[in-house]
Amino acid sequence: MMTSLSSHAMPPPDGCCVVTPPEHWQSLHDRARAENRARAERALALGDLLGALGWVGRNDAAQLLRELYLAGRVDDDQLRSVLLGVWSGAEFPCRYLPRWQWLILFEKAGFLSDTGAAAPTEPIELWRAQVGRTMGLSWTRDREQATWFHERNARLGLQGRILHTVAAPRAVLAVIDGADSRGEREVIVQPGRIKVLP
Repeated sequence: MMTSLSSHAMPPPDGCCVVTPPEHWQSLHDRARAENRARAERALALGDLLGALGWVGRNDAAQLLRELYLAGRVDDDQLRSVLLGVWSGAEFPCRYLPRWQWLILFEKAGFLSDTGAAAPTEPIELWRAQVGRTMGLSWTRDREQATWFHERNARLGLQGRILHTVAAPRAVLAVIDGADSRGEREVIVQPGRIKVLP
């Protein structure tokens, strides 16, 4: 018969870890988030936007950036300077900020590139490992990279397909392909401005 760690009557011996019962995890998480948000506010008071975004963590930074921008606490230049880093830092960006809100931020920022490249003037051929019906923003110029994501999704039990398009320059919001990128040859697009090819 198995017993849970929290049901032991004896305290753990010296030097052992104390396992926090699951019912306390959420309250600890909420308290840590609140403390980090307070630290972020102190960083903002000192004019340190990057520090503030860092305190809330890579997945909550998108929400904080959106709130700050809508409140007028971040201007367009500041938005442009941090938006790609916030996007790239989030594990699954559209899980932490809805797609339409990302689109607002990217549209406000104007074309962005982590290499400083100018906006494209020619169409770009792109692929995407798509799961679900709502088309994502992140595409790649590398078909093999899209295939890798598609296979990873399948290993996770997610059914999907590989999409293919040729994006007009006006559909391209950002290109992430610099030395510090993950090598995914990522292109952020406005889904309403592209047509998926057969």
